[in-house]
Amino acid sequence: MKKNHKIYITILSFVLLITTIAYIALDKDEGYHEYRNPVNNGLASLTKFDAACSDAGTSVEGIIFLTRDKNSLSATIVADLIVGGADDMGVEFSIPAGLDVDKVLCSFNDDTSSKYAYVRAWPDGGHSIYIAKANGSPEVITVGGSGTAVIELHLNGKIKLEDIDSLDFVILTANKTYDDISIQITH
Repeated sequence: MKKNHKIYITILSFVLLITTIAYIALDKDEGYHEYRNPVNNGLASLTKFDAACSDAGTSVEGIIFLTRDKNSLSATIVADLIVGGADDMGVEFSIPAGLDVDKVLCSFNDDTSSKYAYVRAWPDGGHSIYIAKANGSPEVITVGGSGTAVIELHLNGKIKLEDIDSLDFVILTANKTYDDISIQITH
């Protein structure tokens, strides 16, 4: 029995040794990982906006994050908005030609459908993004409320970054008051 016991201990020791050697040999990263902080990478500018129409009880305020890399740029608009109950024009974001709309997320009245937001592309380039605009849209009824919109944009693949000197946005409330935003592009 002692002889079998020695054989089992020898086999167990051999397996443990092989396992340890394999672990060390396969652990190529040596426990060190370079950490690349993902916060604000490529952030080129922050531009705040604010437009309010007190007559209609409609307002929007937010920020445009412009990010860029070597050959391209993208923009993210984050906006908090309130639309008055009698306002059938809502909030409009006029996006300059040269930028394409990737995604629009809207939480108007906590509704996750696309019922209160839609995008219109213009023949000469550019887009308009409407939130709670009933006038001209049979799908949207006049209703007041509030929410947040996140709009993700990127440079159109047909446009070269060096050909752009500025990006000009217009944020319009109740079709009456607006904020013109011009973001200069440095080369």
